[in-house]
Amino acid sequence: MARIELMEPTIRTIKGKRFDSKTAEVVAHGSFLGGYRGDHLGRYQILYKTKKGDFFMFHETNWEDELDCLEPVSFAEAEDIYHQLLCPEMEYHKAFGSEPE
Repeated sequence: MARIELMEPTIRTIKGKRFDSKTAEVVAHGSFLGGYRGDHLGRYQILYKTKKGDFFMFHETNWEDELDCLEPVSFAEAEDIYHQLLCPEMEYHKAFGSEPE
């Protein structure tokens, strides 16, 4: 399984929970919208799962007027995102504890 690396590890504390892209596992990721990751166009999305079982998205952008951001997501949102992203890095049952319905 390939490890998706960001330019710099991202760590945020949101509502008392710590989200760290260096220690979390990549569940799935998606290609840039409007280009490829190396083209410096569009956005790249990575779904992570923390050691405590929380999920978060990292949105990496190369658009001039946008900033990269980290966003906590619920279990249900993570399941939906998993199905939308093109490159799963973790099997569904490992990420979510059961097989998809």
